Amino acid sequence: MRSLNVDVLCHILENTSISNLTDTAKALVPSINSHDINMCERTRTNPVTYMNQLTKYGRDLLTVMGSLGVILSGSRAASYFYPGLCDETSDWDFYCYGTPTTIVRFSMYMSRIGVQWQTLRDDTGDPDYPSRRVLDGTLDTEKRKHSIQLIWEPRQWTRSPISHVLSFHSSIVQCFITGYCAVSMYDHTSSRNKSLAWVCDGDEKANECRKKYADRGVEYVPYNEYAKLIGAPLRGNPRIVQKEVRTLCDQQARVIGFSRYLRDASATEDATSDLVARTEWFHLGYTCGYTTESVLPKTSVSLDRTGCTGSTIETATEREWRQHTEEAGGNGTLYTSSAILAKVPWFGTTAVLDSIFWYGAGS
Repeated sequence: MRSLNVDVLCHILENTSISNLTDTAKALVPSINSHDINMCERTRTNPVTYMNQLTKYGRDLLTVMGSLGVILSGSRAASYFYPGLCDETSDWDFYCYGTPTTIVRFSMYMSRIGVQWQTLRDDTGDPDYPSRRVLDGTLDTEKRKHSIQLIWEPRQWTRSPISHVLSFHSSIVQCFITGYCAVSMYDHTSSRNKSLAWVCDGDEKANECRKKYADRGVEYVPYNEYAKLIGAPLRGNPRIVQKEVRTLCDQQARVIGFSRYLRDASATEDATSDLVARTEWFHLGYTCGYTTESVLPKTSVSLDRTGCTGSTIETATEREWRQHTEEAGGNGTLYTSSAILAKVPWFGTTAVLDSIFWYGAGS
């Protein structure tokens, strides 16, 4: 490159959607070579750089997410692919399995990098049978205060975090970042700043969310236009069209692997391949759902080899909890002692724990 320094070009492309990166680079520098395009792509898609907007431990956070089966979704994940879909006040929404070990371990790690957990609440549904529970917190950095949410299904411990993404109001935000890859489920339309609006529970709240994204430049399109965009045949009334089964292997989705950015490339690649092979969902006109429960793979990387016990200091409470779970059967056990869990400040008493985990936290 002679007309434009590659570092300058990489900086310019920070605000370009990943899908349009190559075309934009060629438009700015017609003589650009493949090596420089690859460098720009590598810089633009670096998940460590993106997560470092939240914490300087971005690489360790991704490793912990991969090991525990935690994802980042919502506007923060969508903005990784399509800049401009979030602002400085947007929440960082993490979704996890509802097992006590996952919830406690991830919340402990987040507290160690500075998150102050504040409130536990039911997000939707009957208070006696909540569909989601949310742990709210904040993380103060030199530049700003970030809002953090940890979200799980309290009644179905094995429910995949991906199933939450399938219940979102719009296709534009059906993106998620795991510890080993990033996924945009509707990249073919989202990269054009277009979105479908799904029929879902709580339409009043969903409409407010859609208006927020429309104000950020997203165009909501009818299903017939969406079908034309993807080259699908029209089948009459979009509400009674034949079910379209989707996978992460098709041309409408985009998956970006993180193996070249993280420590254990082999574990990262294996988990990404597993996710792509096992994730399948459908949409039926304006309705989106899943055909089978999408399993979120976990990397085989031990947390003992990450920043969970390296770049930050392990607390006495966590050390006691970890020793207990190891004695009880290792990190994979679904149950742990209520007495141990009750020592975690943001969970409190055993009675509260029974409410948090629905079936109680074991003996």
